[in-house]
Amino acid sequence: MVNVLDDSYVQLQVLVYEGQHYALWPDFAEIPPDWVPAYGPAPAEECRRYVATRHQDPAPLPSRPVIAASDQTTPTKMQP
Repeated sequence: MVNVLDDSYVQLQVLVYEGQHYALWPDFAEIPPDWVPAYGPAPAEECRRYVATRHQDPAPLPSRPVIAASDQTTPTKMQP
């Protein structure tokens, strides 16, 4: 049996859940409640590239470290 995520002929979608959870989802399957299409339908490799360029931290938002506004540095404007 072939996994649909490995089948180069199956079109996939990238779905996103509220905590920035990403999932590859077959285009023919019904989208689960609370998940939103973010990309596709497209070939699997294209969908994987999309996720790789946008999802750098695998931890969901609630478990990521919080940076206080006072800890962030403000970019300075370069002088000519």
